[in-house]
Amino acid sequence: MLRHNKSRVLLHLDNSPVHKRSDLLSAFKQNGVEVSYFPARMTSLLQPADVGWFRSLKAQYHSKWQEWYLSSPKSFTKASYLKSPGYAKVINWLK
Repeated sequence: MLRHNKSRVLLHLDNSPVHKRSDLLSAFKQNGVEVSYFPARMTSLLQPADVGWFRSLKAQYHSKWQEWYLSSPKSFTKASYLKSPGYAKVINWLK
C-alpha cells in the first residue's frame, strides 16, 4: 500500500472458513484491508477469471518453487518433513 501510495485495499475472498478466522480478520483490519466475500456457488462463474488472470502468476510461482526445491538449502520439521520456504520468501520471489 505504501509503495503504491494507496490508502485503501479491498480484498475479495471466497467463503472458506479459514478466510473468516478472527486472527486473520484482525490482521486485515490493523493493516487497513477491507474484505469482501464472493457469494456461495460462484466457482463456475469465477473459474475462467482465475485461469485467465492468474495463469502467469502461477507459472512464475511454480518456476521459483522448483528453483528453490532443487537448489536452495533445506530445513526440516521435528517430524522430518520438508519445511516450506514460507510466504514471505515466496512474495519476494514474485516482486
